[in-house]
Amino acid sequence: MNTKERVEWLKAVRACFPQYDTVPMAAAAAALDGPGRWEVSVRGGGLHEIGLRFFGSGPYVPWRDACARTFSLGRAALPSAPRAGSPWLTAAWDLRTGDWTTLRLTGANASKLGPGRAFAWDHKRGENSSEKHALDLRPFKPGVFKEPALDRALEDFSALCPVGSMSIEEHGWSLRFAQPMRWPLFARCDLAAAFTPDSSQLALFLLDRRVTELAFDGTALWAHCAG
Repeated sequence: MNTKERVEWLKAVRACFPQYDTVPMAAAAAALDGPGRWEVSVRGGGLHEIGLRFFGSGPYVPWRDACARTFSLGRAALPSAPRAGSPWLTAAWDLRTGDWTTLRLTGANASKLGPGRAFAWDHKRGENSSEKHALDLRPFKPGVFKEPALDRALEDFSALCPVGSMSIEEHGWSLRFAQPMRWPLFARCDLAAAFTPDSSQLALFLLDRRVTELAFDGTALWAHCAG
């Protein structure tokens, strides 16, 4: 999703759900725009919380400084280098309040980073410090969690939505699809039940989305979309 598509997507959210305030999120995205691509995210359980992800491809340091200014973060709490192929920023917004709730920056630490490893720095609104998490990046393999119910659900899911890679951390995981999946196909999966629209308006809004990743953050499922 390029800048124009991201702007149009937020316009569609505003048109479909005028009771929600998308202006602060749109302003933050504009402040952080640069070479790269965007994805938008939907939280299971409704559209009151949505997200934006930015995969940068331009100079990192000026972007990191802009991120610190936009979200009032200390630069010392931000990664010194991005992780190649990972989103530089993942931000969740509560549209009922118009405020961001959590931020995640994915980066590298050259002295500690091994093959298939990354780090994520999580920030919560109202807290001055960040939490650093190690990410285990690997190809998807059925049975990886050694939990029968979850492993069976993920194996069934991967049969409909082929998974290219996965990321595992202490309290969560994500599945990156081999190819973006149209929302109607994604919605056929049992794991997509959390995203069942609660209105025909939301169903129409999601119809043309292309899902790139399914993630669990320890609390809820998120569907990340390229458009």
